Amino acid sequence: MERSKSKALKLIETALGEKVGIATLMKAYRTRLGKTQPEIAKTLGTSKSEISDIENMRKLISLERAVTFAQTLGESTKVWAEIAIQDQINKLGLDMVVEVKHKNAS
Repeated sequence: MERSKSKALKLIETALGEKVGIATLMKAYRTRLGKTQPEIAKTLGTSKSEISDIENMRKLISLERAVTFAQTLGESTKVWAEIAIQDQINKLGLDMVVEVKHKNAS
């Protein structure tokens, strides 16, 4: 069953007063687990430099990559997908907010 937005993610968004980007999500998840960048990179099948680039907002990740990362980490694909799409929208400077819903959600 798909998990909804975690309490930790809601807390971070409340504290920041804005939606969390992939950079913040990745770093928060990694540090919560007490993992280094090389350790989380190995788990995700990527490089330490890519994790560093993501966490330091030098690189956005695709929707496909966000979903793969979420699945590998056992996290909500809905949350990671929504954040990845919002990051792309923000990069384009569009005044839009995305909300991802499951097909069967009302």
